[in-house]
Amino acid sequence: MAKLIKDFAINFTQVPNQVIRDERLSYKAKGLYAHLISKPDNWTFYIDEMARSAKDGKSSVQSGLKELEKYGYLRRIKAKDEKGKFAGWDYLIRINPG
Repeated sequence: MAKLIKDFAINFTQVPNQVIRDERLSYKAKGLYAHLISKPDNWTFYIDEMARSAKDGKSSVQSGLKELEKYGYLRRIKAKDEKGKFAGWDYLIRINPG
């Protein structure tokens, strides 16, 4: 399980030109970015479910997420349970790579 956390709030999907024009990113990563930002804040997702909801397989979704992370558009944050133990990952999606 993973939660998506945005560092911005909008009521419609608007993809920054910076992301679309970033030549380091594949079209797969750009499309995955658009899909992720279309979801509500704190949307809980599973990579397996994302893979089943499109033609891409699990490894494709994982590689797209890794690509977004590599270039700073996505950051994985360790999630902890109420006892402070590791409980998976949350994903912070960003407008500006950082």
